[in-house]
This record gives sequence, structure tokens and C-alpha cells, in this order.
Amino acid sequence: MRTLNEDEIKLLMSSDEYLNSDNPNHDNIVNQVLRSWENLYPEDERNSNPENYYVWRCVGDDKTRTTHAEREGQVFAWDNPPEGGHPGEDYNCRCWAEDYEPPLSRIHESQENDYEYLSFDGKKLNLFKNGENVKSWDAMSGQPEYQCDEYQNIADKGPLPESEWLVKQDNYQNFYRDQSVASMIGGMFSNHFIRLGSWPGGLPSWGENRIWLEKGKYTDNKGRKNFSIHGGWNFGSRGCVDIPWQMSEFVEEFRKYGKDMVLSVKYPHNTCW
Repeated sequence: MRTLNEDEIKLLMSSDEYLNSDNPNHDNIVNQVLRSWENLYPEDERNSNPENYYVWRCVGDDKTRTTHAEREGQVFAWDNPPEGGHPGEDYNCRCWAEDYEPPLSRIHESQENDYEYLSFDGKKLNLFKNGENVKSWDAMSGQPEYQCDEYQNIADKGPLPESEWLVKQDNYQNFYRDQSVASMIGGMFSNHFIRLGSWPGGLPSWGENRIWLEKGKYTDNKGRKNFSIHGGWNFGSRGCVDIPWQMSEFVEEFRKYGKDMVLSVKYPHNTCW
């Protein structure tokens, strides 16, 4: 098993396999994360004994010594003080020591503090909070006859490719708020052959809300693009995640959370749904 780099570790720690203890691959992924971190920093004693270290913090105004200002954010060992001593020990020093936390601990803390993410299996869009499935919506991706894992690479017909996708707050759009009247009218007169306006097909195709998806750093998009989560009047899409009738409820949850989410897409293999 190869050693992951730090970015790969962070991405893996956002996946359903890592966060959901009920996932059958959970233990393997957790072990891979831990082994990769140990392999990346085998000599870094700070990870195993963080209580022996601190982060230097200073006031940062015009009275702060230049040498102390340069130490801002640096990690020091309690048994190996820098020149002049630890924070607060030098004459009139107003600096202080902040508890040191290893990088992985900080990642875990951010995930455990009201952390939410999404998963999609071809039939359900699931919302997880701190590893627990708290809400689900009926959802679909791809054209009816192409909703099979073998069609992920078929443009405009197959389902959203399996991988990790980014669902960002900045990519949320509303039909009435985020397009011109001319675009609305153009969308109403669109059809399968002529696509007009920024919401071609209008409300029947998109619903009132959509959130564009972005590739993660290691996402395999199968050469496809322009995916979103959106509403509409019926199931069936060109590869977007389609939530007819319930999109407003999903958007309310997403906007209330107020932060970006990771969408983990994984289908039952060798089957259709």
C-alpha cells in the first residue's frame, strides 16, 4: 500500500469510507490514513507527544521585539528553549505559549465540530453529520436507460462519475435571483435540440435551485463536466444529481450549514438501479 501525501490524506478523511463507521471499508481506510501519516513523518516526535511542545504567540504591535515577532506561529519544545527563554520569560516579554496540536488532530477537530458531508448511491442523496446519517432525499442521476455504473463515461446520458465532488456555497444559484429576464424567457422556449438561456428547459428541467459541483483534486470526471445538484419536475438528467420536489428542503439544510461540503459518490457495481 503506497504512502499518501498530505493532500490525499485530507481528501480521504472527508470520504464516507473514513467518516462512516458502518461503511464496510471504514477500518481499512482509517489504517491507511494512520500508516501514511506515520510514513510521512516517521521522525516527528511532536505527533506522538504534543504535550512536550507549544506554539509561540506574540502581541504583534510596535512594542514587540523583532526576534519575538519572527517566532510567531513557530513550534518549540519545552525542554529546548530558544534564545532568551520561553514566552513571557524574557524581560517585559508579553508573548505566550499556545498548546500544540498535531496537524491530524486539527483536521479531526474541524470534522467533529458540526462537520457535515454528503453521499450519493444512485437512488438517495444522504446528509451525514459527524458520521451519522441524519437526512436523505430521493435522487437520481443520468437518463433512465443509462442509470448503471457501467455508463459513467457516457456524456449527457450516464450518471455522475463515482468520486469525491466539492459542493460549495459560492456555487449556489436561484432561478429568479441569478439570471436575467431574457435568460428566463429563453429557457422557457428551449427543448432537447435548442438550448437557450442559462437555465435551458426552465423550471421543469432545473427547478428553482441548483448548486454546481467542482472536481476534487483527485476526482476522475471521465472527461465530463458541468454537473450540479438541482431540482425539476421529473427524474432524469444529463449526469447531474436530480432531486425533484425536495430540492428546496435540501438547499435549506445546505445554506443553514453555511460551509462547503464533500459529496462522495459510490454506486453498487455491475448493476443498474
